Amino acid sequence: MAVEITGSGYNSKVKLYNIHQGNGYFRKDTSTTHSQVKLLQSALTDLGYDTQGADGKYGNNTLAAVKKFQEANNLTADGLFGKNSLTALESILGTHLDPENCETASGSVTTANLTVTEYIQNLESYCNSGWKYGSGYNASKKLIDCAWYPYKARSDQGAHGCTTEYNGYLSEKGKISSYDDLKVGMEVFQQSSDDSTKKSHMGVYAGKVLLRGELKHAVYQSCSSHSNIATKYNDGVANDSGPNLTEMKAGRWKYWGWSKYVKHD
Repeated sequence: MAVEITGSGYNSKVKLYNIHQGNGYFRKDTSTTHSQVKLLQSALTDLGYDTQGADGKYGNNTLAAVKKFQEANNLTADGLFGKNSLTALESILGTHLDPENCETASGSVTTANLTVTEYIQNLESYCNSGWKYGSGYNASKKLIDCAWYPYKARSDQGAHGCTTEYNGYLSEKGKISSYDDLKVGMEVFQQSSDDSTKKSHMGVYAGKVLLRGELKHAVYQSCSSHSNIATKYNDGVANDSGPNLTEMKAGRWKYWGWSKYVKHD
């Protein structure tokens, strides 16, 4: 859902996007109710830094919880929730604090500096190298989800949320009429509801690949289970979990797009 803000205090002018860019922070402000402050309060409480409720207002209890979090993570304990604090929190969570509103590209840079071949090679590097599916991204445990997988393959460019990537970081996009119209390197998306802006899963189109003796439209994706994997991936073991190359099920993939960071013809 969209970011919801009421009031006109300091925090009303700040969103997590700004904090990611180093252009602001959340601070004590009881005159503003902010949906992303509410998410912050819930996350801190879940981690043991009790904010005494998640009401979206950055009051004394939230200020104290943020300071304790900062102290525990060797940050300046000033109670200002800025870029370093957000980075530390999201590293622990293994995902964005607000996945649906998580633009992460650096400023307005939109230079396509990866070729399709390089993009595919980067995707390949995660296959059969110990990575498994997991919510968000955890390098130490080698866990990665569907949106973080292409995000890391794009050298941390774009967004690691399916909906945000589709809405903010594609140079071209459209609805899939036929898998035959897709080109290798296109990002492909599923949707979670009739709302076409809500993407529940994503991957990268790999072209037609020999899967267990048959040429099939295939996609690089990370999800909880796979079937009909190309033989060279984990010896074709069905239901493998994690980054892999697998068949695109008919009718499941609804939208396509070219990343702003990938060169294509």
